[in-house]
Amino acid sequence: MPIDLRQFRKYLPISDAAREWGLWCTDAGATVINPGDAYPRQPGTHPESFAKGIANGLGRVLTEYQLIYITKGRGHFQYLKNNGEVLDLSVEAGSAIILYPGIWHSYAPDKSTGWNEYWVGFRGEIPKTLQQKQLLNSEQPVSPIGLHENFITDFKEIFTLIDEEPPAFQMIISGIILKMLGQVTSLNQGGGMAQGTERAIRIAKIYFEEHLEGDLVMEDLLERVGMSYSVFQRTFKEYTGLSPYSYFLQLKIHEACRLLLDRVPVKEIAFKLSFENPYYFSRLFKNKTGLSPTKWQQGALLSEEKPSSPIG
Repeated sequence: MPIDLRQFRKYLPISDAAREWGLWCTDAGATVINPGDAYPRQPGTHPESFAKGIANGLGRVLTEYQLIYITKGRGHFQYLKNNGEVLDLSVEAGSAIILYPGIWHSYAPDKSTGWNEYWVGFRGEIPKTLQQKQLLNSEQPVSPIGLHENFITDFKEIFTLIDEEPPAFQMIISGIILKMLGQVTSLNQGGGMAQGTERAIRIAKIYFEEHLEGDLVMEDLLERVGMSYSVFQRTFKEYTGLSPYSYFLQLKIHEACRLLLDRVPVKEIAFKLSFENPYYFSRLFKNKTGLSPTKWQQGALLSEEKPSSPIG
């Protein structure tokens, strides 16, 4: 089923096989906190050990690791250092936060901006070893790595695996988590956030990923990138080779292909991806891929493997 990138959370029972792998996912989710919203948005939907202390600002201590990624807004993060000092750090869009077991921390978005957050919790001997070797440094929990749409793709894949629970899904997720931790380390060492035009393009790509199930509201997007319509249109096409709308439409077709492989009905896909109607969706899909959604789905399923999306 389609995953709502703007509101998803799930906590997992852990099997013995997952524990033997050395790294396993305990929970994952995403949420949009609008300006003025309470945080956490729905504390009753989280286990007490997760929500306790966040809403009242008292902080908390977890028994797991978490990787958090902020794609919009800003806020603050506090944590207890080894020397007993409490450090207060600012958090901006494009920040990755790594929480460590046994370390007191507190974080929240600014009331004036809210924020969009993605998170995945995990445990195991592998992250413990990385921490012991200081490849994961608990004294540097916030990394200004910048906005990267591939992180949203990784979180989306984790959410889908958690939702569908295919065989050995924990092992697949563990690989994605390690990849993301490696990318955080690499990007943090590589100089941090992009600036200027490159940052605006990345903001736009994140916006597209987060709004695949809706329409492209250009006024909202222009406000986020801080550009006029004409400048943004020209700049985006120079960077990507496509107009913003064509790029957004291409992402929708890619998502439609994924849903077809998951055997989601064509009518439901058209509705979920906010196409005008199933007929318009089918006509557009055929125009982009050369096949109707039904024929593309039949061919893909008969091949007994998931082919790459047929559009460039």
